[in-house]
Amino acid sequence: MRRYGHAPCRREEEERPDLALRKRGVDPDEIDTVILTHLHWDHCHNNHLFPRAEFIVQKNELLNAVYPLPKFRGMYETFDTGTIPPWARQKTKWRIIDGEQTLCDGIRLLLLPGHTPGLQGVLVDTAEGPRLLASDAVPLYECIEGLGQGIYGISSLCDDLRAFTRTFDRMRELRKEGVEIIAGHDFLTLERFA
Repeated sequence: MRRYGHAPCRREEEERPDLALRKRGVDPDEIDTVILTHLHWDHCHNNHLFPRAEFIVQKNELLNAVYPLPKFRGMYETFDTGTIPPWARQKTKWRIIDGEQTLCDGIRLLLLPGHTPGLQGVLVDTAEGPRLLASDAVPLYECIEGLGQGIYGISSLCDDLRAFTRTFDRMRELRKEGVEIIAGHDFLTLERFA
């Protein structure tokens, strides 16, 4: 994270995704599907921890990760920055999809472009009602505080402002339908679902 100018943060060893799953009784080797909302380094750096999984990503996201706009090369850690992108470092089974689809009963993949061209959110039916895992379309809850009034807190890391605005319009409609939106980078999310 220091490479990208973020405040230093520390991840304890037991917070590694594979170890955290094991602590909850889930063997990472048994996970057969991982949904990648997008291919920025902070969303795919741990792919190698799930060796049997198939990784689902939008076609448009993969194309843009291979050759992004110059502003976003660091976020994708592209080949031309002198690194091998994290999404390309391990043997990975890919399922490239093109558009929205129902993954299985109760899980739907929705296009939420703006942060990246192919960002997808995950709409999950839960016992408490539908929840949208919005990833970086909504990094912090403060981004959606004014959603009901049409006030959008669009992230400064924005690939396409018009697309982002349409994504917020859509999330506003989803909220009217009773969908709870879950922020992707907010510590409140971690506290709530820990």
